[in-house]
Amino acid sequence: SQEKEHDWGYLPRHFFCLKSTYDSINDLKLLVDKCHQRKIRVFLDCVFNHSACSY
Repeated sequence: SQEKEHDWGYLPRHFFCLKSTYDSINDLKLLVDKCHQRKIRVFLDCVFNHSACSY
């Protein structure tokens, strides 16, 4: 099943490296810049108690 094959983002191995399926860091920066141009605040929510066993 897909549930067993995918961690749904809850088991990061490195908190500062985006998965390529989430797009690039440059795309994230562009998104934030575009939001700020429209007076939209952006909050990044990190849940540090969810991490891979190898972390």
